[in-house]
Amino acid sequence: MPVTLEYTLSDGQYESLELEDDTETVNIENKGIVSIDLTPLSSLSNLKTLLLRYNQLSEIDLSPLQGMGNIEEIRIAHNQLRFLDTSVFSSLTNLKVFSFAGNELSHLDLSPLASCTSLEEIGLRKNRLRRLDLSPLSSCKKLKALTLSENQFEEIDLSALSGCPDFTNFWINENMLRTLDLSPLSKSIFWLALNNNKLQSIDLSPLQDCTALSVLWLGDNELEEIDLSPLSSCSSLSTIHLDDNKLTHIDLAPLQSCDQLGTINLGHNQFERLDILPLKDCKKLREIVVDDALALGFVEQYSYDTFKQFNFIIKPYSEYRRWVDSMIGKK
Repeated sequence: MPVTLEYTLSDGQYESLELEDDTETVNIENKGIVSIDLTPLSSLSNLKTLLLRYNQLSEIDLSPLQGMGNIEEIRIAHNQLRFLDTSVFSSLTNLKVFSFAGNELSHLDLSPLASCTSLEEIGLRKNRLRRLDLSPLSSCKKLKALTLSENQFEEIDLSALSGCPDFTNFWINENMLRTLDLSPLSKSIFWLALNNNKLQSIDLSPLQDCTALSVLWLGDNELEEIDLSPLSSCSSLSTIHLDDNKLTHIDLAPLQSCDQLGTINLGHNQFERLDILPLKDCKKLREIVVDDALALGFVEQYSYDTFKQFNFIIKPYSEYRRWVDSMIGKK
């Protein structure tokens, strides 16, 4: 028999949604919902997906989902949740997606997720998290993506991720990290976003032989030096951003073996001189972004014949910033 799901909107109006008993997906997004009773969902034995994104929920009781083993995806991102009782997740053993990004969570207990051995994606971007114990995730062998960007982390222990062989995407940009041990990351890592933190140093040696690594963002930190030699075996590396740091020198030679390399951003650092000659054989390299003065200095630094060997564009940082600002303006 059909069931009726009732909820209250921000203007005080009540609405309801009638669901057939074989419903697999409940999608009530962007409706201005401030409260909802999920009790009727307990009778939907086929339910796989619950989508409540872009509402105005300040609290939610997920206990009616207890024991609903078919649920694979819960997305309640972009609400106003300040607290989340995660205990129900210990019974959602087939869960693949746990997404609560864009809320106001300052504390979160992930221990119930240890039972979610099919979990592939965790989204916690843009909350108020300062600390997070990831140890329960050591049981989540299928985990592929973890998004922790735009929080308030000063430190985080990634040790639990060492048991996740298929882990490919990690975003922890726009936090306050001063140090980070990358050694627990899988050799399958594809996208690594560490930009907009306070990193003063970073050991890239754990990335050696990460042949799937394609994108590495380290811009907007406080790096004074960096050793790129571990990246020489990252054959899939296509993009590396090191802009807005405090680098005074850098050896680019290790990147000459990265035959998929397309973009390097070195703008807004403290280089007085930069040797880009090692990159002349990077056939897919499209552009190198450097400070305006360096870009002009290359004219004197290299002969015309040398310039002809470069397949890439040398883009002044000011031009790059104008492009970024225009993209932001379009959002």
